[in-house]
Amino acid sequence: MYTLTAVKNTAPDVYQLTFLTLPPFYLRLEYLDFPDHAGTLTPNTTYTDEAYADLIQAGLAFAAERKALEYLNRSEHSRFGLTRKLTDKGHNAAAICKACDYLEGRNWLSDRRFAESFLRNRSISRAEGRTRLLGELTSRGIDRHIANEALDAFFEEKDEAQILERAVDKLRRQGKKEEALERSLLRLGFSYKDIKRVLSGTPDE
Repeated sequence: MYTLTAVKNTAPDVYQLTFLTLPPFYLRLEYLDFPDHAGTLTPNTTYTDEAYADLIQAGLAFAAERKALEYLNRSEHSRFGLTRKLTDKGHNAAAICKACDYLEGRNWLSDRRFAESFLRNRSISRAEGRTRLLGELTSRGIDRHIANEALDAFFEEKDEAQILERAVDKLRRQGKKEEALERSLLRLGFSYKDIKRVLSGTPDE
C-alpha cells in the first residue's frame, strides 16, 4: 500500500502529490487511465498497486508534456520527431503518447504546421522540387496526405519553375554539364519534363 501525504492543486487539472517513498511530482488528471482515482486525492489516502501505478504513469506523462513544451517553445516539431527526442531523454512510450495526444488536442503540436515551417525554412538555402520535398517530409514522419497539402500550399506561393532555374544556375556554377546536371536535378526532386524544358530553353506552357 502507498500513502499520499500531501496534495496541492497548482493549476486547473494539475496536482502536486507527495508520497512517503517519493519526492513530490506533478500530474494532470486527464492522464489518469482510471478517472475515479482523481476523487481520492486527499492526504493520508492509501492506494493499491494498481491505483498507485496509475498516478505514477500520469505523473510521467506530465513530465513528458513539460519537456515537449520546452522543445515546442523553441520551434515546430512533428509528432514523430518530438517522440524521438523525448524517447532519447528517457521518457517512456506510454507517457509520450499521452502527452502528444494532449498537445495535439490543443493544437500546440501540429504535423501540418511543422510541414509548412519545414518547407519555408528549407527553401531559404535549398532549391528542391516537389518529389524531393515530399520524401523529406515523409522521412520525418509526416503523413503523405498532410505532406501533399502542405506542398500544395507551398507551391501556391512559390513558383517551382523559378526554383528549378535557381537549382540549374547553382549546379552550373559548380561545373555540372548536361547529363550530370540532369541527374542532379532529378535527385533534387524535379520532374523529367520540367528539367528538359528548362535545359532546352523551351518556354513554360
